[in-house]
Amino acid sequence: MLSRLAASVAAAGSAAVLTMAAAAPADAQESSNLEITVERVLAGTFDRFWLNCAPDFGTHPEPGAACDRLRALDGGLDRLRPEYVPCPGDPDPVRVGITGTWRGEDRTFTAHYANSCSVRTVAAPVVPVDA
Repeated sequence: MLSRLAASVAAAGSAAVLTMAAAAPADAQESSNLEITVERVLAGTFDRFWLNCAPDFGTHPEPGAACDRLRALDGGLDRLRPEYVPCPGDPDPVRVGITGTWRGEDRTFTAHYANSCSVRTVAAPVVPVDA
């Protein structure tokens, strides 16, 4: 009787390990890890943030909101490109860089925005210009 119980427990444990191992690659493909840099040129400041999505966390001040926006864009960082935005006189240009992976695919993005208002309008909350 004990040998049957031990065999059942061992079989159940093996099945659980195999199920977890099979799920790991899918989870790894869904995970996204990005480094976001923000340089305010005239102010001379440079900030670096880490953002992980699925699960959402990192040094980014709003990881949940940033990951939600990225999911809505399907990771399409090019949709964060600067465009003309009527912003009040904030003459400090902002350089942004984003590198890492989105759902297992390499991503690289760089952009120059006219000012912080432009970043907030086009790239927030992915790019935390006010942090």
